Amino acid sequence: KWRRSAGGAWVCAGEYYWSGREERRQKTDQLLYSLPLTMTQVVLGKFAAMLVVFAVPMAVICLYPVVLSAYGNVYLPAAYGAIVGFFFLGMALLAIGMYISSVTESQAVAAGLCFVVMLVNYFLSDLAGFASATAYSSLAALAVTALIVCGIVYLMTKNGFVSLILAAVLEAGLIGGYLWDSSRFEGLFPQIISQLSLFARFYTIVNGVFDVTAIVYYLSVTGFFLFLSVQSLEKRRWSE
Repeated sequence: KWRRSAGGAWVCAGEYYWSGREERRQKTDQLLYSLPLTMTQVVLGKFAAMLVVFAVPMAVICLYPVVLSAYGNVYLPAAYGAIVGFFFLGMALLAIGMYISSVTESQAVAAGLCFVVMLVNYFLSDLAGFASATAYSSLAALAVTALIVCGIVYLMTKNGFVSLILAAVLEAGLIGGYLWDSSRFEGLFPQIISQLSLFARFYTIVNGVFDVTAIVYYLSVTGFFLFLSVQSLEKRRWSE
């Protein structure tokens, strides 16, 4: 079932999220699992439906530059470049929202988490300015981040051995790199935070520079979170 969410105001007022709770309550999740379809096809189908809903208002927005050009000077390449960039930005945020919805039990929680994730991402570049630029601070922040990633891996796989091995490898790599050349860690964590921002890359496109790397980044984020959504459904499928 599809439900309207209040958490996607920055992307599209008609953004939809899938709720596992509603699927189980109405027993439609069993129908999905029994269909001759893979979880990849199910996720791609749901994502395509959200993308169509998002593309409809975007198609209307494409008329704006043409209409405005009749009353003034509008640089159409820059205008349509910004629209294309916004579409890919929305596509990445839809994929993130879909994954969050697939791992939560409540529509309200999914909407709230999606809003928080987008809010944090929106201010990510500003937050990077508050992070310490010293080498030791970057090492500590990256070490904590590595532990968080390993915790997420454990929650998804329930494999403590793999999670511990991954944590040991990441922590050893960070410490080894710091001991080898600590100067490389100076300002590293703030730089990484700034580079992860989806909105910062979009502002570059709005300013008239069509950054192909930003489009590649949006596609990578979309593919990554769609993959996580597939894994989440596969886990739920075999656990029931």
